Amino acid sequence: MSKVTVTVLRAADGKPVKNAAVVFHPAMGDTQEGNMELKTNDDGVATLTIVPTGSQVLVQVIMQGYRTFGHKYDVPGSEKSITVKLLPPNQQYSIYTKNDSNADMQNNAPKAQMGHAEPADSPLLQPAPKKKD
Repeated sequence: MSKVTVTVLRAADGKPVKNAAVVFHPAMGDTQEGNMELKTNDDGVATLTIVPTGSQVLVQVIMQGYRTFGHKYDVPGSEKSITVKLLPPNQQYSIYTKNDSNADMQNNAPKAQMGHAEPADSPLLQPAPKKKD
């Protein structure tokens, strides 16, 4: 068996992340050998000592306020050290902006919503072309 140590740090300043969930998914070939979830300690470290030597392990790190991390690692020897630097969550994107002159400022939704579009706004609402004889 091999010992896999995962150290979880904040990418912004390199400080350890305490109580992050580290999920280990050991696999031999295409067969997953179960999973184990551990929490990081005060130093941001979680260690699992029952990973089969010569296997692969998918490591997931989950912590509220950070992007979820996942990566597969080979475990060829008796010890494997992994350092994960967690990033802040991605910005959520919207097609609506607060400064959009076409938006309803009260709820930030466009004025022409589905079911309220005029024929000029949608080719689906335009009359069908007439057949030529």
